[in-house]
Amino acid sequence: MKNQQIKNKKILQAKIIKKKHTKAAKQTSKTMYINTETVNLRSSADRTSTIVVQLAINTKVEVVSEENGWSKISVNGKEGYVLSSLLSSKKQKHQEVLRNQE
Repeated sequence: MKNQQIKNKKILQAKIIKKKHTKAAKQTSKTMYINTETVNLRSSADRTSTIVVQLAINTKVEVVSEENGWSKISVNGKEGYVLSSLLSSKKQKHQEVLRNQE
C-alpha cells in the first residue's frame, strides 16, 4: 500500500512539473518582424517542407518557440516555421532593405 502511495505521488509531481513547463512555453511568445523582402512560412522546420504562405518584409509575427535555427511563428491566424535569421525585433528601414538586396 505504501509503495503504491509513493508511486502515485511521483506521478502527480511529474504531471504538475509538465503542466508548469507547458504553461511557461506558451508565455514565451514575442513579437518580431520579417527582415527580408519575401519569406516562406513553412509547414515544418525544413527548407523542403510545404509553403503555407509567403510573408512580406516588416510583417509582424508572434514567435511561439525556437529550435535548431528555426522559429515557430503565428501570423494572421496561421502557424508555421521560418528561419530565425529572417526575423528581427524591429521593422526594417528603407536603407536597410536596399543594403540587404545588394
